[in-house]
Amino acid sequence: MKFFKILLPGFEKKLALPPAFSIHLNGEDTRHRNAILSSDLGGSWPVKIGVHRRGMWFLKGWSEFVADHGLFSLDFLLFEYQGDLRFRVTVFGRNACERDFVCLVHDEEQVVEEEEEESTDDARRRRRRTEEVEYDDLSFEVRINKFTYSTPVFIPLKCRRAMRLRQSRIESVKIQGEDGRSWTMEVRQGPDRGYFCSRGWKPFHKEMGLKQGDVCIFKLCSPTLIKFALLRSPSPAAAH
Repeated sequence: MKFFKILLPGFEKKLALPPAFSIHLNGEDTRHRNAILSSDLGGSWPVKIGVHRRGMWFLKGWSEFVADHGLFSLDFLLFEYQGDLRFRVTVFGRNACERDFVCLVHDEEQVVEEEEEESTDDARRRRRRTEEVEYDDLSFEVRINKFTYSTPVFIPLKCRRAMRLRQSRIESVKIQGEDGRSWTMEVRQGPDRGYFCSRGWKPFHKEMGLKQGDVCIFKLCSPTLIKFALLRSPSPAAAH
């Protein structure tokens, strides 16, 4: 059983399941069990299914799936129900092409971030792991809309792992444009364990004169350097 969803504004916190599909879950214990979402990114995401008079919704845990996959409004998701509340999710961008996720090594030593200060040996091991990361395919897009000025930019899981972000710590990252200009942004952890660029995003947005329809392409070059390219949306006059 498969169904699709086009992400519309407001999708970040919850997602309604199609009524025609929801009837297939009537026999499942959605009250005491979570749905499990998986994708080509690797790993799995537990998501609470809420049942209301108006239907079923993905609720708690959905926003983490959104943040980890860097989803945007008008992205297209194909859900394949595998039974036992398990869903395989395929992501398509606004260009109608399947999103290509880079799956990094799921090694606990690499992924789990330590709260305490690292010893000298720990720091050396961390540097060696960072040097082993291939950065060629570590990039993500931000499509500018009327919400992006005031909304933090989430960093997809594939880039977060390569950046070795540590829980509950604010990190700094340098954004460098093609013309050599650069901006410093803070990267911090959100309430749903996703990471996002916070302080520095609004000045960057304003200085670049970003407008609805523009596409920002961010390419990770090192744990603290992200290069930036901008694809301007055609003006209404140019479109005629």
